[in-house]
Parts: sequence; structure tokens; C-alpha cells
Amino acid sequence: MEEKDEKAHPIEEATNTFLHSVRDIEAAVKVFMPIGHEILRERWKETVNSLKESVDKIKSDDDEVRTLAQIAFDQQYTRMERLENTKLPYHLEKSLFIGLFSAYDAFIGDLLKAIFGKRPELLKKITKTIDLSSIVAASDLEQLKNEALEEYIEDFRRDGYAKQFECLEKFFELQLTKFSNYSNFIEASQRRHLFTHCSGQVSQQYIDCCKTAGYKSDDFPPERGKTLKLGPTYFYSVCDVMFEVGVKLSHTLWRKQFPNELEEADKVLSDTIFELLKNERWNRAILIGEFAYSQKKHVDKERGKIVTANYCIALKFGGDEERSRTILESRDWSDSMPDFKIAKAVLLDDYEEAARLMEIIGKEGELITENSYLTWPLFRNFRSSDEFLKAYEKIYGYSFAVEAKKEVERSEEKAPQGTLEDEAEPGGAINDEAAASSR
Repeated sequence: MEEKDEKAHPIEEATNTFLHSVRDIEAAVKVFMPIGHEILRERWKETVNSLKESVDKIKSDDDEVRTLAQIAFDQQYTRMERLENTKLPYHLEKSLFIGLFSAYDAFIGDLLKAIFGKRPELLKKITKTIDLSSIVAASDLEQLKNEALEEYIEDFRRDGYAKQFECLEKFFELQLTKFSNYSNFIEASQRRHLFTHCSGQVSQQYIDCCKTAGYKSDDFPPERGKTLKLGPTYFYSVCDVMFEVGVKLSHTLWRKQFPNELEEADKVLSDTIFELLKNERWNRAILIGEFAYSQKKHVDKERGKIVTANYCIALKFGGDEERSRTILESRDWSDSMPDFKIAKAVLLDDYEEAARLMEIIGKEGELITENSYLTWPLFRNFRSSDEFLKAYEKIYGYSFAVEAKKEVERSEEKAPQGTLEDEAEPGGAINDEAAASSR
């Protein structure tokens, strides 16, 4: 099935741009922070060796050698002082951390523009005074509306993030802060403020805002004036939170403001989980999968089953197999197509039943194709079993190893795009045919 050249929904586009930014910043921390530390270590070692050589030559009886050695010593000693005082990794880490929130600021503006663009009648709810000069200068009413919206968004972004959420809840008349990591988001945003304006030193505002948001941790509240740190563990946890906030905020507003677009919203949300499962980002897949699973309404039963299957994949391989099993066994799959039944069998480790369903599905089912067996993480353990290997060869007439080798060869022929990817192995998930075939 050919990939359709369709323009992405503006909410989807705004959200995906932000999510890719989060992943890029996270990758930059993983790649460049160790390089920064290594460069400093190497330069320090080189400088120390150069100083030792200069000291030895300064003892020479040759005037010219002593003079050149003294010049070299002075240069390397100055370099040593610079290396002693450099905070290159700190500034790199701080800049990347602040960059997360710069990306979020851009996202929230794009998200609001997307919503107002599709529902211009919402502009009536904006209470804003427009200068007479702006009215006279405007070429038409549309330009005036756009300028008013731009000013509204700029004013909105100047508020703190807690205030922004409060305004969104009031404006769109729905709850947006009732998720477990909201307080962590506010804490991170306040820490960003400290690193932007206070060199990371704790202020009373930081403490008060975190308390108001319900933030709790073993070392909170810290003493005023204490310098907070970031570090990889904290940084990556904030990346997870930002990813979660981006998805949940955009999809909650999308479903609320455009209930007639439920099918498209469902598909985009499923695609997001699909990509997380492909890259084996189990923690994020569980967070977003739970969000999708908890929705009161899906476009149809099939989509609900796709969401359930993907959530259970994330749980099983993310370390909560008991929860995955409970959900699978609590749902009636008797009227489902074999493509769904095989998901249940595989996730419950019933490989004999899964192999039987493979033969029923045949070379291609409603959702499952030959490539699915190679790439979807649903089959990551099952594909190495005797039951799978025998059923695969019976269906396709050749061994799974033969097809896997061909896939590797096809991958080798593809030119690299020069982009940073996650370290996880490629995979996939139960998804609709269009999403699966477009990858």
C-alpha cells in the first residue's frame, strides 16, 4: 500500500515537531556530554605533558633552548589555568536543558495556533484591547485577527507554566493537570528558571511553586541558595516528562475541541505509541499507552483493541508482565480477527496457539504481513521459538533466517541519512494497516 502524500493535521505537526526536539536534545546529551568530558581530559593530559617537557628544557645550558622552553611553559601554564576554570560540560548541559523548554515554548504557541486556526470562533473568547493604530494599519480583518492572536500567544508564553495550565483549563473548560507527572513538570520548569537566571541556586519562588504543584522528593525542599545539579539521570527523566506533557496536552485538547476528528486523533496517538515500541522505549510507551487505554471513547472497537494490544506490549516488555496479563485476560477477544488473537497468545506466551493462528492468518492478514514477523516487538521472543520457526517456514516456503538475511541486505543498500537514532533495536507493534505499510 503506497504512502499517501497528505498534509499532517496542524496539531499532529506541532506535536511531532516538539517530540522530535525532545528526542534530539536527549540524543545530544547522550552523545556530546561524554565527548565534552573526554576532550577536557585529553587536553589536560596534553598540557601536563607539555609543561613537563618545558620544565626539562628550561634546565638546558643553551640560551635559545631555555628561552623557547620558557615561552612554551608560559603558554601551556596559561592553558592549564584556563582548563582548571572551564565549565564546558556544565554550560553544554545547561544549554541543552534550557533548550527543552525553548522547544516547549515553541510547541505551545504552535498548538494554540493550530486550534485557533481550525476554530476561529474561539477568538471571541480572547479579551484583548487593540490599539487604534493597529486597526488603521491592518489591511483587512484577517490580518487584525492574526496580530491579536500573536499578541495573545506572546502574552500567554510570558506566564509561568503553572499559570499557563491554569489559563488553558479555564479557557477550554477542562482539566489538564490531573496526571502524575504534572508536579515533576513544574519542578523542572522552575529548575530551568534557576539555571537561566540564578546559576542554579535555589530561590524561595522555586520552593513555593513546587510546593503549590504538589512536588515531593526525598531531598525537597532544599535550602535556599543551594546550587542544584542536573546530571544524566535527572535530565533523561525530564525528557520523559516533557514527552508525556506534549502528547497528553495536545491530544486532550484535540479530542475536546474536535470530537468529530476522533478517528484521526486515535490514529496519530496509536502511531506515537507504535514508534515508541519500534524503538523499545518501554517507559514512554507505558505512559502514553496508559493514556490511550484510559480514553473513554475510541473511534471503533478495532481501534480500542489496537490500543489495548500496544499497551500490553509495552507493559510486558517494560517489566510489568502481570499487569499486561491482567488486562489481556479481562478483555473478550472471542469475536476478534486472528491478527488480534495472535497478539493475546504471544503476550501470554502460548506459543502453540500463536503458531496455529499464524497458519490461519497465512501469508498476509488484515494487519499482519510477513514483515510484521520480522520487525514488530510483539514477536521479539516468539520469533526465536521452534513453534514460530516451523510455522513460518510452512507458510512462506523458506526459513525465517533466509528472510532476515534478505532484510539485512536491503538495509545495507539504503544510504544513511545522517540523523541520530535511538540505540534500541528496530521493531514494531500492532497497528493499523496504513501505519504499518507506510514504514
